[in-house]
Amino acid sequence: MDLFKNPPANEGLNAIARQYFKRALNEANMRFNKTKKCHAKDIDDAFRHEVRNKKIAGVIDTIESLMEVEIKSGNYTTDTGQKKSFEFRVAPKNHIYSNFSSLAYPILNTPSTFGTIFYFHTTDNVKTIIGADKIGHFFETSIDFFEKGKEKFNKLIRTNMTAPAALFFAVKMVVEESEKTEDGLFGIGTGLGKYMRIGSGVKSYADLACNYKGAVFWTELTSEHSFGEIDRKNKKPYYECDDDNGWKQIREFNFEDYINAGWDEGINPNTYKLPESLEEIKKIVKSLYLEGKTESPHFPLNKQACVDAMKYYPKVFVEKIFSPLCFD
Repeated sequence: MDLFKNPPANEGLNAIARQYFKRALNEANMRFNKTKKCHAKDIDDAFRHEVRNKKIAGVIDTIESLMEVEIKSGNYTTDTGQKKSFEFRVAPKNHIYSNFSSLAYPILNTPSTFGTIFYFHTTDNVKTIIGADKIGHFFETSIDFFEKGKEKFNKLIRTNMTAPAALFFAVKMVVEESEKTEDGLFGIGTGLGKYMRIGSGVKSYADLACNYKGAVFWTELTSEHSFGEIDRKNKKPYYECDDDNGWKQIREFNFEDYINAGWDEGINPNTYKLPESLEEIKKIVKSLYLEGKTESPHFPLNKQACVDAMKYYPKVFVEKIFSPLCFD
């Protein structure tokens, strides 16, 4: 794929995200200066204020996060102040879903569905193609799943359940609530017959992989956000506070800590309401391979990478987060 001929977007994505951390820190300390007290809610509210959907000049659709808009520009400023850009592609009109029925897959045949994709190099040395929408899933969509998981954990702890047991049910809540979004209106859709669906008609396992890592991220914002050390692996939180000096950032953000091959829809494939849709995609992938536009004629494009990515998720839940095609 010609996108792989360019440097990966790792540096650019990290640079953009780190600006959000700095702005959230400044906002939290403005609140601290008024009270001279450390409240985790201050950093929480400040960061959410940065990443929640916003309108720019009243014209950007609120379904798109502000960070997604910045990423689509491809422009960023390094920590040393250098202006740079990373390579991205806007999916063409003749995409792999273009032959799909608009009745069966109404959302897939709207222009807003297809936006920026970029090349990200994972710590496992896997070249992945990630959609900008995954950044919105990671920072924003996952907030609700994190909240429900934390509420579940705290509720069970109050019943004197052990922390490991409470953690299991909290993680189960996170995974199941995330899965509901892919099984409902914004995924496979609700029924109006086989060929009439409300929804995309697609269940995106890459979205599920992304949502889970987003929930993990939110547990790491401060020590007070963590519930049961979900996937923390002894990592420091991003922020800490004391009543003398206020908030400070003690850990640098890196997307490499979260993005893995499971986020790539070509590696962790979707499932579709109509069985024939998958066969159509397999034909298109083979055709693209013959044209030199993809590195594999198979689908998933890199099954081993999909299997390897499972190690980043709770083993008991991988079948809910990864495509059935990765288990065949």
